[in-house]
Amino acid sequence: PDAQRNPGPGYPATTPMKKLAVDTAAALRGADLASVTLRFDDTLFTGSDWGPEWPEYYRSDGTAAPVAALMVDDGIAGAQSWVKVADPAAAAARRFAQLLSAQGIKATDIKAEKSPSAANRIASVSSVPVADLVGQALTTSDNETAEALFRLAGIGAGYDGSFEGGARAVRDAVESIGVSTSGAVFVDGSGLSKQDRLSPKMLVGILRRAVTDDAQLWPIARGLAVAGVTGTMEYRFGTPTAQQAKGWVRGKTGTLNYVSSLAGFVQSKSGRLLVYASIANEAKSSGDAARQIDEIAARIARCGCDAA
Repeated sequence: PDAQRNPGPGYPATTPMKKLAVDTAAALRGADLASVTLRFDDTLFTGSDWGPEWPEYYRSDGTAAPVAALMVDDGIAGAQSWVKVADPAAAAARRFAQLLSAQGIKATDIKAEKSPSAANRIASVSSVPVADLVGQALTTSDNETAEALFRLAGIGAGYDGSFEGGARAVRDAVESIGVSTSGAVFVDGSGLSKQDRLSPKMLVGILRRAVTDDAQLWPIARGLAVAGVTGTMEYRFGTPTAQQAKGWVRGKTGTLNYVSSLAGFVQSKSGRLLVYASIANEAKSSGDAARQIDEIAARIARCGCDAA
């Protein structure tokens, strides 16, 4: 996230573009340069930048931005808006030019171009740990971060930075920890596509390994929002019978039109750590379905059961 907007306490320490601009400007001044042409390289990700069956209004209502390897502030159009820009990489380059200008360096002729292999690095900033990015994406249901991680997983697995590459990598990863992906369909990283298919059984299998730190998956468990406290769970569990579970239930929410889901873990009254997953499809109201799912999770928290 850029310094132009305070993203709130749900975000990890940032990778600031402002610092990159300050360091870049210092290097350019050291080379006696006050004006440069600016190129940006967003070729790391390949294929379509818009998910299968994503409606166009996802961009205008702030649900999702086009997937890009170069993006600032989740692709929002401005500090007071949740509308996403049409070209996140170009918008990020323009923002970088503004920050350079504030440091006395004029950047002109801004356009996309593949970075030459012989290019010299004059400044850089490092990402926060991937585990923190995973946690932030889960806590706040950050679609842009989820999509970026999805593409990077595809590249890391030896495929490519496309939706298809990410899907293959995710399937490989889930099966590598002994969880069956039978019947599952992965088409994007955010879960916004209506083509995605997941089962509660698969989610529970992953969560069981996460809470016991199998396959070093604890960052998943740690990143789940806390009922009534953090992220997308902050305003959940508000009914009289569910509110006693606030602070106890942790989970990842999922919400689409007529669909609501919640998966996570909770320590039951008996002291046993239980994992759960609930998905409501074709609900008359995703809000009503969410409240019913909250009631289920709250009952798990109150029970003295000894098995999931």
